[in-house]
Amino acid sequence: MTVYTKLLTPPMATASTLVINPLLNKVPFDPVKDFDAVIHTATVPLVLMVNPKVPAKTLSELIALAKAQPGKLNFSSSGEGTISHLAAELFKNLTDVNIVHVPYRGGGPARTALLGGHVQMNFGNLLSASADLKSDRLRAIGVTTKKRVSSLPDVPTLAEAGLPGYEVEQWNGILIPHGAPKEIVAKLNAEINKIIESPEIRKILINSGAEPEGGSSDLFATFLKADIAKWAKVIKDAKLKVNK
Repeated sequence: MTVYTKLLTPPMATASTLVINPLLNKVPFDPVKDFDAVIHTATVPLVLMVNPKVPAKTLSELIALAKAQPGKLNFSSSGEGTISHLAAELFKNLTDVNIVHVPYRGGGPARTALLGGHVQMNFGNLLSASADLKSDRLRAIGVTTKKRVSSLPDVPTLAEAGLPGYEVEQWNGILIPHGAPKEIVAKLNAEINKIIESPEIRKILINSGAEPEGGSSDLFATFLKADIAKWAKVIKDAKLKVNK
C-alpha cells in the first residue's frame, strides 16, 4: 500500500509560511516546484480596522486623514514580513499615503496595541478580531477579500469602498509532494470538494469567519503562482530586506 504525505496549510500562517517566507528568507523548499496543488479549501479574510477614536468611518475618510497628516498615523502588524505587514504595504502603494509601521510579535499584541490606542490602524485576521468588531471596541473600514464576507455582510470590500485592485487574503489549502500520480491528486480533489460543499462544513467555516473555497487543482495552482507574483512585487516596491 502506498502512503502519500499531504500538507494542510493552516489558516493563520499559510500565506506567510508557504508563499511569503521564500520571498524573504532562505528556505529548503520551493512552494511551486516541490509541491503539487490539490485544492484551495478556504479563505480567511483580513479586515482593515481602526481604533474608534480615529475620526474616520470610511475608507475615503481614512485616506484623506492619512494624507492630511503624513507620517502621523501608525499601523501595527504581527511582525516584519507577515501578511498583516504586507497588506498595509500594498495599501500604502495603492493610496500613496505615508503611514508608519509598528511591528509586534504576533497578531494578538498587534490588536492589543490598536485597542489601547497606541496605533491607529491594523490589517488583522477576521477570525481573531470578530469579537472586538462586534462589540465596537474596534471599527471595521473594509475587508481585504474580493467579495464581502458572510460574517460581516455590512462591511464593504476595500475594492468596492474605493480602492480598485486591492485584494489580500489568508488562505488554506492542501498540497502534496511533487510527483504524485495525477489520479491521486484528482481523487483527493474530488473527495475534499465533496466535504467542502457539505452544508455542515460550510456552516462551520462561515461561523468561524472563513469563506469556503474548493474548485480544481489547476485553479489552486494558478492561484498560488499569482499570490507569489503579487507579494514579490509588494516586497520589491516596499524595499523590504530579503534574507538570502
